[in-house]
Formats: sequence, C-alpha cells, structure tokens
Amino acid sequence: MQGKEFRILIIDRNPNVREFLKREFSRGRFSARTAKDAAEGLAVLASGEPVDLIVLDPDSAGAGGAAFVRRLVRERAGLPVVLHVLGGEEAAVADCGAAAVVEKSGDPARLLAVAGGILRERRPAAV
Repeated sequence: MQGKEFRILIIDRNPNVREFLKREFSRGRFSARTAKDAAEGLAVLASGEPVDLIVLDPDSAGAGGAAFVRRLVRERAGLPVVLHVLGGEEAAVADCGAAAVVEKSGDPARLLAVAGGILRERRPAAV
C-alpha cells in the first residue's frame, strides 16, 4: 500500500506529548492527527475525517475521562481506543471498554506496537 496505512487521532492535553507522538507515529505506517482535548477530538470525528484508532490521554477529558472513553466506545463502535496514561492511573480506567491501556514513558515503542497490533488484527483479510 502506498502512503500511510493507518490513520491515528491523538488526543492529549500536553502539546509536547501530542507533537512527540504525532512525529513518532508518522515515522511508520501511520498518519497522525492531533487534538488538545475531548471537544476538539469529537470535532475531528464529527468532520468525517477517517480515523482508524484513537490514542487518548483520559485526562484530556477533564474529570470525566472514564465517562468520555465509555461514550467513545459506545458511539463509535469498531473504532479502537488506546488509553495512554501515567503510571498508577491504569486502575481508574480499567473498565472503560478501551482496546488497550499503555503507560506513558519517554519511549513510544510499546504504544506504537500496541496500536499497530490492534489495527492489524482489525484489518479485513486480503481477498
């Protein structure tokens, strides 16, 4: 396939994290779009721009992070959400219905691997 294979929406309130993840995802088979918070992320989704996976810092939705994730999972069935959380926050979002939870670190390799694995699993088999 020419160009980028998967389209990622990164929602994170920290502009440095957003740009870092966008750069790292864009180095591979991903094209990445960013949003600074839940409202901006919903606007991207409402625009009809294709998105294959969301990487979300639940804190970007404020105090309602878990509820926002549940809403995304319910309203966007089939669109996987990978939560990107600080260490120790995994339990707070464990039952949200996300496809995966990955702890934030300075090395994005695990996040990239998890996202890629989820997307490869969901891709229809070639005919």
